Amino acid sequence: MPGLNRLLRLAMDRAYRSGLRKEGYDEVAPAPARAVPSGGGGEVSPARAVRVVEVRRETPSAVTLVLADADGGDGVFDFLPGQFFTLVAEVEGREVRRAYSASSAPGSSRLDVTVKHIEGGRFSGHAHRSLRAGDVLAVRGPSGSFHAGGRPPAEVVLIAAGSGVTPMMSMIRARLAVRTDRCRISLLYSSRGPDEVIFADELARRAADDPDRLSVTQVLTGRDGRLDAAGVRRWVTDLAPAADAHYYVCGPQPLTDTVLATLAGLGIADDRVHHERFGGGADPATTATEPRTMAVEEDGHPVGTAAVGPGATLLDAGLAAGLPMPYSCTVGACGDCAVRLRAGEVAQDGPNCLTAGQRAAGWALTCVGRPLTDVTVDIAVSLDEDAAAAGDSADA
Repeated sequence: MPGLNRLLRLAMDRAYRSGLRKEGYDEVAPAPARAVPSGGGGEVSPARAVRVVEVRRETPSAVTLVLADADGGDGVFDFLPGQFFTLVAEVEGREVRRAYSASSAPGSSRLDVTVKHIEGGRFSGHAHRSLRAGDVLAVRGPSGSFHAGGRPPAEVVLIAAGSGVTPMMSMIRARLAVRTDRCRISLLYSSRGPDEVIFADELARRAADDPDRLSVTQVLTGRDGRLDAAGVRRWVTDLAPAADAHYYVCGPQPLTDTVLATLAGLGIADDRVHHERFGGGADPATTATEPRTMAVEEDGHPVGTAAVGPGATLLDAGLAAGLPMPYSCTVGACGDCAVRLRAGEVAQDGPNCLTAGQRAAGWALTCVGRPLTDVTVDIAVSLDEDAAAAGDSADA
């Protein structure tokens, strides 16, 4: 049914706000939606205009952007701890969107997102070099299924590396803000060195002030060596979590794979392990070495074509050609850019949000999809609409 996903989202938001109030967030209110032009072919998407209140230096390579409503209002940012927002900014005359996890607790009129500088990164470089207090951006979201939920488990085990600690910080801040929450939170956090430990002072202070609810174990690779399977196994075994504890893992793919395999080896059920990875980029062996042509259709009707250069994504090529390409996060995490692949072959960076069934059904994510041949894609139906239609067919 058209609009069904929107109704479900409203119901979920209402239930979550109710849960937050019960946990002590009396000021929680619906976050207003602001309509600003997105870059996808001129369509208007639900987004929220925000201004930069502060650019706070966390480490030499990480800054936190403190954001508030651009119009001076006091609307709150409502999300589940661990979720991400898509930041939208104009960089060198071109709209750029990047997804970053919230590092603040939900229910506040200010939103913290922590951005680590990536060499050659268009948005991260802009955030570190150019953004100042008073600058205006837009945010979309929240998005993502990596979160602790409205009623998180009593014990959570967090394992992070580098900027993977940012969604964990949102979880920690949200739980510890509720003094009646008798939670137990354990964090294993790997960083290159002491200067690269994001939130180092706050984590140390919170652990010292509330040792019964939070413990933090730091691994500095320059001092202790790389965090490996034996180190993860030893830490979890010594921790002796409760049988119903939930585990949250966020970091580069090699670490995530190591942790997931270790937890499985310890007999921890899959439904108690939640993870989010950082994408690893395209595999050179599966990238075209010559330009390909992308034909875009909408419900079978031609919309236009674009030349896709070697290594370029379908989304970048479509937007450069002025085609109405749907998109949001640009990192393969939200599914807003999903299209039906009608002809041709596409290699897609992973990990991403598509399931094996969706890939088999011909879905492709244009933000991480690179053509191996000339391709034809159809932008008429979204993943949510397709899922709703499948549900209706099953119920018929």
